[in-house]
Amino acid sequence: MIKVEYVLALPDEQLQEYQMIKEGSALQDALPNFLLDEKAKAMIETPIYGVFNQSVELDYILQEGDRIEVYRPLQIDPKTARMIRAERKRKQLNSKK
Repeated sequence: MIKVEYVLALPDEQLQEYQMIKEGSALQDALPNFLLDEKAKAMIETPIYGVFNQSVELDYILQEGDRIEVYRPLQIDPKTARMIRAERKRKQLNSKK
């Protein structure tokens, strides 16, 4: 048996759960063991999973100490977010003049 962590980051809190699973288990085999996965699936139509900030396929074989992460869809495109921040900064600099 190996110990793995499951993490679900919500906008206002981060939930985590630990489980002991059979060594050699694939991610898809382990997901039904986690209560938080039902909450993730209720919030996210098609969850994307990763391990330690690296996206992985469902056939990924889990290792001792792995941290399974659920990735939520982006709320805003990163390029758009950068443009908004730059415009906000420009306005701040102009207002100080």
